[in-house]
Formats: sequence, C-alpha cells, structure tokens
Amino acid sequence: MTRGVTPYSPLRTEILEFCRTASGTVLDAGAGCCRDAVQMARGGRDVVAVDAVPGLLEAGPQHARVRPVTADVRALPLRGSSVGAVWCSAVLLHMDAAGFVAALREFLRVLTPDGFAQISLKEGDGHSVEPMADSAVHRRHFFSYPLDRLREFSADAGFRIDRTWTGEQADSGGTVQTWRKLRLRPLG
Repeated sequence: MTRGVTPYSPLRTEILEFCRTASGTVLDAGAGCCRDAVQMARGGRDVVAVDAVPGLLEAGPQHARVRPVTADVRALPLRGSSVGAVWCSAVLLHMDAAGFVAALREFLRVLTPDGFAQISLKEGDGHSVEPMADSAVHRRHFFSYPLDRLREFSADAGFRIDRTWTGEQADSGGTVQTWRKLRLRPLG
C-alpha cells in the first residue's frame, strides 16, 4: 500500500527539500518498499534503506544508488558517524516510548556531527491496536505522542528539535490525517 505517493501529498516536496539540505549518504530508516529511498536517489543522494522486513525491501523498485539493508532501526548495522541525514517517515509511530528513544539514539550514533534527522508520525496522544490486512492474528500498534513528550524523547536521545510542523497527509490506507514532522539536530 505504500509503493506510491498519494495524490496531492507534500511528501515529494519534503523529500526534495531533505535531499537539498542533506549531505553525504542518507539513511531511510524503516524504508519499507523503498519508495522514499528511490525518490532520494533520484534527488542525487546515495541511500542506505533499512527495514526489518526483507520482503518489503525486495518488493519495491530498485535503484543503483539505494543499498537495501535488513535490520531494526533500534540496532543499525552501520558505522558511527556514517550518514549525513536520517529520514524516518511513519515508522516510530509503531514504537512505545522506550523503542522510540532507542531508535533516536541509533540515529544519533550513525549521524555525522553536523547531520540531522527528520521524522514524521501521526499527531495526537494515545495508543491503538489495529488488525493487519489479510491477517486474523497479527496486529499493528500505533502510538501518538504530544509535542512535549517528543521534546523529552529527543533530549533523552541527545537531540534538540530544530524545527517542527504539521501537515495533512493520507496514510497508507488513504485516510487523510494530521502528521507531526520534526527536524532534529544533535545537542551540543
């Protein structure tokens, strides 16, 4: 469901801006089928596309500048200070507070000192569980955090919020929702 960008989505523009302001190799953390990673590669970036599900990485389009890696974003198999920017779209919303902070700490570890991370998640506060498509057994967890909690998580992981904004965007099921976007910079 995430192979393409929904019509009128700000995502293409955000990816182009991300590529314009990033330097060096970038990390697409939770890349899924590499939709965003391929857009970044077309924008001139070498991309490490990380996802925990190998089948998703294999299902999407291929690009010579995209290197798919099967891994959890909370334990990245990358050298420290090896990427200039991290893109993490609609991934951390599936993690509880501890997982969220663990992922941010990994982003900080792999970022160059002058790098940044850009994350997006659904606006709100709370936790819900929904069945996965085509499965009577598996469930997806959705966590929403208010901005003050996101500030806490960022600081706990060693980041400061450089910029935050919201925007309307359709989720993978086509439902238009408000998304919180954050650009994080290392503290110090």
